[in-house]
Amino acid sequence: MTIEWSTFWSAVSAIATVVAAIAIFTAIRQFRFDAWLKAEELFRIFYDDRAKIFARLPHCSAPWSDEEKKHARDVCRKMNTFSYLLRFLPKREALEHWDDPLAKAWVVLRPIVEEERGYTRWSTKWRHFESWGELALRELVREGRDPRQTDERQRAHAQPEDAANGGPP
Repeated sequence: MTIEWSTFWSAVSAIATVVAAIAIFTAIRQFRFDAWLKAEELFRIFYDDRAKIFARLPHCSAPWSDEEKKHARDVCRKMNTFSYLLRFLPKREALEHWDDPLAKAWVVLRPIVEEERGYTRWSTKWRHFESWGELALRELVREGRDPRQTDERQRAHAQPEDAANGGPP
């Protein structure tokens, strides 16, 4: 029994292709995992900064002091960096984990982003934060968790849907 050299090299080529595909798949999974870890690490680093911003949520229209604006711009920079990392993750997975804080931060910081864009004449400044913030906000609104509404209005919004689904009135 003899094997043609072309058959042998075709088999080797096929095996090498499978091995390369497995290596690429593994590298992609590792890259996503690394992006997840980096995003999680960054998100935790500025927890206190975000908490100060979230405290403004019930009164978003209140004027900002110069010091508050400075702090808000710093949070916008960090949220933009965080949002940039999210593009390396599956969108659904990122939103399942971070939709609430992204949407709330966007609701509070949008006026700061718009003001900064006007001041710098840079229309795409912090665009990653804007993209993910808008996406997260749409997701929360779709789920009846609009952070711009008070708790009473959210309960009133959810009640008709709950009753239609056989849930509590």
